[in-house]
Amino acid sequence: MPTLSQLTGETRTIFKISGIILGVIFIVFIAVTIKNILFPPPPPPPTVTFGKIQVSLPTSSKVFDYKIDTVTNSLPKIVSQEKVYKIEDQKADLLALSRATDRVRQVGFTDKGIKISENVYQWLDSSTGRTLTMNIMDNNFNMISNFIQGQNTPQFVGNANTAISAAKDFLTRMGLYKPDFDDSKTQVALFSVNNFALAPASSISNTQVIKVSFFQKDINGTPVFYPQTVTSPVNLLIGTVRGENQVVEANFFFQKPSATSSTYPLKTTQEAFDDLKSGNAYITSYAGQNQTVSIRRVYLGYFISEKKQDFLFPIVVFEGNDSFQAFVSAVKDEWVNK
Repeated sequence: MPTLSQLTGETRTIFKISGIILGVIFIVFIAVTIKNILFPPPPPPPTVTFGKIQVSLPTSSKVFDYKIDTVTNSLPKIVSQEKVYKIEDQKADLLALSRATDRVRQVGFTDKGIKISENVYQWLDSSTGRTLTMNIMDNNFNMISNFIQGQNTPQFVGNANTAISAAKDFLTRMGLYKPDFDDSKTQVALFSVNNFALAPASSISNTQVIKVSFFQKDINGTPVFYPQTVTSPVNLLIGTVRGENQVVEANFFFQKPSATSSTYPLKTTQEAFDDLKSGNAYITSYAGQNQTVSIRRVYLGYFISEKKQDFLFPIVVFEGNDSFQAFVSAVKDEWVNK
């Protein structure tokens, strides 16, 4: 039978061996962590499940001279691949017309809809001079009225916040205010009415109509962009009718990315910059007069068109002086249908 001193010695030996093993495991863990930080393993190859995709990015005829004026005076690196999302398909719905009728009734269109084409119906409201045309399958619609063509367009009563509230209320009553919208990105534009047309207003005191545009949330931290910088495909005009703020015109074209995605290889920022220099880009804005543009920011975004598209695809965004902004398709050319 082992003595107490023998047991104590054996216990110390076990603790010592265990400590050595734990120490080795800890050192190996630290070494692997440092190696992964300094030499990260390459990502798995892009899945490109959708094959070649259609990129519905407009192009611009303007070509400028460009210089890099970033913080580092060089083009930043971006990821080598990014997800492309399939746009959610609209499923056949035998109750589509009934549901659409209920939606438009909530905003005052009580007459029977008129069939324009297979999936498009139109509702008239003769009492207010409004006409609403909707695709009953995807609920995208536009609404017009004779508000701007009136002889005496009234002054807008309220401010930007009251206009936003009126726009949200209108879409909410229709069941079309989406959780995909980011309230912090909502933009407004002030207009006066001049010769039956909209003209930018300098302040709320000479405003007769306010345009409210709703923008979609970032996709996994990547911002979503549209063809116009300050207007989205979901925009509403708010005017004051008989002392109340009401939606007098509306455009609702919403495309929702589905959960189905696939990774695609991306151009380097240098390749995208070469596209920009050669004119293979869509310039959304530039307020300058000079031919030379200084590029100050370069980053990834997603693009949604004002027309139906099959995929939400990544773009390289270039920003520069005098509100310059341009988009270049980020997916490598070999995976894009020309």
